[in-house]
Amino acid sequence: MKLSIVEKIGFGAGDMAINVVIIAMQLLLAYFYTDIYGLSAADVGVLFVVVRMMMPLSIRPWGF
Repeated sequence: MKLSIVEKIGFGAGDMAINVVIIAMQLLLAYFYTDIYGLSAADVGVLFVVVRMMMPLSIRPWGF
């Protein structure tokens, strides 16, 4: 069954909403780690990339 344009927009809007929340959380974490905790911006970037690469391995046992 093919999705209509309205359904595609609905799914896209839901996906966009969760991505806005994730980006806002990452911005706050980046601010905390650099300005308050004192890490360099490069260290924070590497930390975020490493965590993103570990995500598929960590959620695999739960069936997501």
